Amino acid sequence: MQIFGAQNDSDLSFLQQHARLAISEFEKIFGQLSKDIKIDLNSSNCLRVGYNYTDQLIYFCSNKSVINMGLNSSDVIYHETFHAMFCQKFPHTCTTDFLDSIDHRATHEALADFFAQQISQDEEFGENFYTDKKAIRSYATKLCYALVTGSHEKGNALVSHLIEKNHSWLDKDTWFDLEKFRIRTEESSKDICFAKSSALEISIKPTNASYSSLNRYRLTPSGILFLSASMNDAVLKRFPDFSIRFEVNDTEKFIISSIDEKTFAVKPLVTEGFSTSSALFLNGNDLVGRIPFYFGIKIK
Repeated sequence: MQIFGAQNDSDLSFLQQHARLAISEFEKIFGQLSKDIKIDLNSSNCLRVGYNYTDQLIYFCSNKSVINMGLNSSDVIYHETFHAMFCQKFPHTCTTDFLDSIDHRATHEALADFFAQQISQDEEFGENFYTDKKAIRSYATKLCYALVTGSHEKGNALVSHLIEKNHSWLDKDTWFDLEKFRIRTEESSKDICFAKSSALEISIKPTNASYSSLNRYRLTPSGILFLSASMNDAVLKRFPDFSIRFEVNDTEKFIISSIDEKTFAVKPLVTEGFSTSSALFLNGNDLVGRIPFYFGIKIK
């Protein structure tokens, strides 16, 4: 293991302790590594904490929302070290072309999370990482793989499945197909959420503006954007208590109100600005999916 830019002995000691544990556990599963794992602390090249597939470096760096560059979270050390080790063992899974697939990226995230969970043996991933949150996420979730868009949330859904089925790395050959690079779920769960071509269809489109496939919309200060949701029967069959709710990140700039269960009104509260939002898919009180929206305000 090579560590660049160590700040102090306590940071270095904690990082070395947990990175070495990760290496030891990984080698029990996949065999001995041939090269050192490289870790860079507070580099000027670091935009966020994580493993950089191109540089083949694990980066930890300062951020106002992150505690001590992320070095206080053993889970994050296990997770990022796993990425580095897995890419060393199986470099064909870490090329730019390979990672162009959202399913491949989600599988990477799921494997790294599951690796951390099997070491920590607790319920939450990433304690002591964020300044304003207890943890980054819970391992167990009700998220439906087909109803989330990001690699971490899709990975979270896969990890939750592995935990629910009481899998471990000892039986990895029953749930992980390295050749196809996928976590087997549909054979054992028969769940439409994990089907290769999901039949779950949800659409949210504006009724008074042009549709954006990226869900990016610009409003005038006095304008209101109306959004209409639709879903097919497969959604309602899989989630009998299905509903949609919007969550706005910056409530000082926008308000999104429900006109009825399938119609929503987006109203600006300022004359200029930008905010992200999410359409939350619920089954009763359980969050089962989400898609991001981006709203901007500008005077014509």
